Amino acid sequence: MKKIFLSVKPQYVNKILSGEKKYEYRRVIFRNQTIKHLLIYASFPIQRVVAECEIKSIEEGSLEEVWERTNQFGGITKEQFTNYFKGRVKAYAICLENMTIFKEPKELSVYHLKKAPMSFCYVTSPDE
Repeated sequence: MKKIFLSVKPQYVNKILSGEKKYEYRRVIFRNQTIKHLLIYASFPIQRVVAECEIKSIEEGSLEEVWERTNQFGGITKEQFTNYFKGRVKAYAICLENMTIFKEPKELSVYHLKKAPMSFCYVTSPDE
């Protein structure tokens, strides 16, 4: 099964895993939106895949529209949101649900990756 492999900064990973952050913001979204499973990779210094979840939906629209619909569970301030999307007219927010936190975080090699993507990539589950 194909999955989206998403690189996320550790401070946001912690908020996602705690349930405080249910939306992951992106300036660019993946083309294949039929994929409903997502792997969360905690970037430097952790550098491990720490969880898997389902994609409930993807919000898209103007910065103001997306902020209004998602800010309660966005895990960031309005200032952080504005800075992240500076120069953009469109925003995306991936709504995450059914989180499975790995007891043992996984290395990139499990997914046949030599390095983590800057934003995201497609991977196939190692057990298939």
